[in-house]
Amino acid sequence: AEVDHERRKAIRRNHTATHLLHKALRLVLGDHIRQAGSLVAPDRLRFDYTHFEAPTEAQLSEVERIVNDVILKNIPVKTEVLKYDDAIKSGATALFGEKYGDVVRVVSVGDFSKELCGGTHASRTGDIGLFLIVNEENIGSGMRRIEAITGESAVNYVQKIMKNWRQMEKQFTARGDEVFKKIRQMEDEMSKLRREQTKLGEKKADEIAEKLLSEAASIDDGKLIVESVSISNRNMLVDIMTALERKFSSGVILLGARLADDKVAFICRVSPDFVQKYGIKAGEIVRKVAEITGGSGGGRPDFAQAGGKQPEKLNEAMEFARKNIAHQIAK
Repeated sequence: AEVDHERRKAIRRNHTATHLLHKALRLVLGDHIRQAGSLVAPDRLRFDYTHFEAPTEAQLSEVERIVNDVILKNIPVKTEVLKYDDAIKSGATALFGEKYGDVVRVVSVGDFSKELCGGTHASRTGDIGLFLIVNEENIGSGMRRIEAITGESAVNYVQKIMKNWRQMEKQFTARGDEVFKKIRQMEDEMSKLRREQTKLGEKKADEIAEKLLSEAASIDDGKLIVESVSISNRNMLVDIMTALERKFSSGVILLGARLADDKVAFICRVSPDFVQKYGIKAGEIVRKVAEITGGSGGGRPDFAQAGGKQPEKLNEAMEFARKNIAHQIAK
């Protein structure tokens, strides 16, 4: 068998970086931090630790800064074999729950870090090159995980980020923080456009509602509206219903629409007096028209929504609803 020396070097870098990360976390977050698991691979490292809340971005940046500061100092990494009791007395950190023999191996990074460890390590911290935290997440109650990269993996990561950043600078014709300023301006403009679009949608909904009300059939003291409307999205259908409800006190409203994605949407409102007097229920109405258009839905007796997959059957569904409602009223 032949040893892959480059792979071994990468593992050494990440293993030593794990020790530095452990110490930096204790310095920044507190001495209660304990290692709860780890993974040391050639391309990355993973460190699980105990903590009661998510660290802030500032805290993670400080952890990253401390580790890189130790790397830049190019401190020798020393190993020695000691009796367990002597190692603990010297200040070495033992992993919680780990079982050790009478004699242990101690890995020291100057005065910065000292842990019991039997793994392979870099000879000096400078060998690590660069340390970057790429992810931090919760993995359970009181348990968190950091993923980081070092050496060549870290350089490749930074180069990819910088390439994307330069493309953004070109796209926004800006440099440095000016990019964020332009992004915020664009977000403000989009928010303004969305507000204007909402107002236009509400205005259109009001206009459609007025037309539907003017053409509605009168039943007793109520109105009967069973119509298809030309709109592109479900939200507009809800807006039209809302506009109708402001001027509607008694009767039945069933609206159907063919949406932009070639789906069908239905929405129905039945006033309480019509539910009680005629037994007309919104949930039953939308369920039946949805079935005709290959969909499903339902709801309360006074309000319900549904959807369908066959827009070509919308007119058939609406005609069925008209006849069905008329039949119930005529009973």
